[in-house]
Amino acid sequence: MSKIKLLLVDDDRIILEFLSGIMDWKTYGIGLVATAVNGKQGFLKYKKYCPNIIISDIKMPFMDGLEMIRQIKAQSTSVYFVILTGYSEFSYAKEAIALGANGYILKDEITEEAIKRVLDPIKAEIKERAEISSWAIQKEIQSFPESQPPNLTVAIQNIQNHFERFLTGSNIEDYDQLEHNIVEQIKYAYSHYGNLNFFEPPHIRSETDLLQWIISQLSIIHQWGPKMVQKLSPAVTSAMMFIQKNYATKNLNIQMVANEVFLSPNWLSALFKKETGQTVNGYITDVRIKKASELLLQGKYKVYEIAEMVGYGSSQYFSKVFFQTTQKNPQRF
Repeated sequence: MSKIKLLLVDDDRIILEFLSGIMDWKTYGIGLVATAVNGKQGFLKYKKYCPNIIISDIKMPFMDGLEMIRQIKAQSTSVYFVILTGYSEFSYAKEAIALGANGYILKDEITEEAIKRVLDPIKAEIKERAEISSWAIQKEIQSFPESQPPNLTVAIQNIQNHFERFLTGSNIEDYDQLEHNIVEQIKYAYSHYGNLNFFEPPHIRSETDLLQWIISQLSIIHQWGPKMVQKLSPAVTSAMMFIQKNYATKNLNIQMVANEVFLSPNWLSALFKKETGQTVNGYITDVRIKKASELLLQGKYKVYEIAEMVGYGSSQYFSKVFFQTTQKNPQRF
């Protein structure tokens, strides 16, 4: 079954049946996981199946489509909504779009072509988000020193493999198992550093939630694990912690970091490169771009806002660095 999950919501069962059979959803790359006959039932089905896309009517009993969108948006910003509307209900469609709906289909014009016209760009955006998610995990993994213990290397590789399976199309029924496998592998990675405290993840509703949790856990292991077993010198460990805390400072540079750890910039540069395999400026950029990736995936902020949040004074320069680092354009998120 396809990885992209679809939920259909309409109080007209004839329309539900028509939409369910209007096209070969699986061939199109979408898995139809459930249908619902009102917004209240749609919300419950959302909590059970965590769909990527919801196609919904607006005027329904018990809970209308607008209220359903509000309640789901309060829990996740990564769900895409397409509204079914008639000419007489178009004012409601405008309200739905103001709430964050991604498009609409007129009920009198429901055809396979009309559906694809709305869903094609949504599918492309979901695919791009999956690619940047995979990149963000890969960058975090690449930041680990090459000279790490073999069992930790295996755990980290397993985390990446399980996450890629989560992204790229395992059966819907396997998602809970894949999530469990990822948690277990992160537990195993933690166990290599006995003094690190592992905390169970919150309830994960989307790949974005899972991505952010994995990155946070890998970052903790990367930052604190080596310190526990004295893999990195105190100066380099302090420099990394300082950068992690101050990446949003616009003029953050090697001189500031060197002052913090009481070394000359040249001495810190040589030591940092020797122990981590990358430059101080390269590490600052990696921290900023990884944080920017997380913020972009949340879908809450404009590009210029994210640029400022991660320490760039110019959104144009941020976009250039982001593209050089990820081969992705931040404006397309």
